[in-house]
Amino acid sequence: MAQNIYDDPEFFAGYSQIPRQAPGLEGAPEWPAIRALLPDLRGKRVADFGRLVRTLRGALASAGQLVFTIEHPVYMAAANPHWISGETAGQRGRKTWPVNGYAIEGERRTDWFVKGVLKYHRTLGTTLNTLIDAGFRIQRVNEFAPTPEQVRQTPSLAEELERPMLLLISATT
Repeated sequence: MAQNIYDDPEFFAGYSQIPRQAPGLEGAPEWPAIRALLPDLRGKRVADFGRLVRTLRGALASAGQLVFTIEHPVYMAAANPHWISGETAGQRGRKTWPVNGYAIEGERRTDWFVKGVLKYHRTLGTTLNTLIDAGFRIQRVNEFAPTPEQVRQTPSLAEELERPMLLLISATT
């Protein structure tokens, strides 16, 4: 069963403290990449909002577009999603993101501000093939990484160059 972890006051209090949350979309370093994937929606209408809620593919009009972002499957796959620092002489200080159980899809529980946050892991192939099998045509796929300018402005974003955190997808009907 799906979990709306954002309804948990303790989780939301922690989540709200992430530096990117306070300024909204403008504070999200991936926003320019997301914005570039979005179509011009002026004059466009969803054919049937109720059908959209039940089934995105069935509700989108001809030439409809679906744009969304999810945690990247590489980011979500780890049993213990935390950076590992290199301990060998050649790797001292280098951060590595653990990827284990990548091909094992399904429920994941992780501690993120609170214990037991429920997530569902799917491989990149499953995500894309599910869209294709439903009749979508993949237009663009972006594995978000910050730009040099974003890293300069927010140095902590440099670690995002080591593994993809977000997957952005644009598909049409």
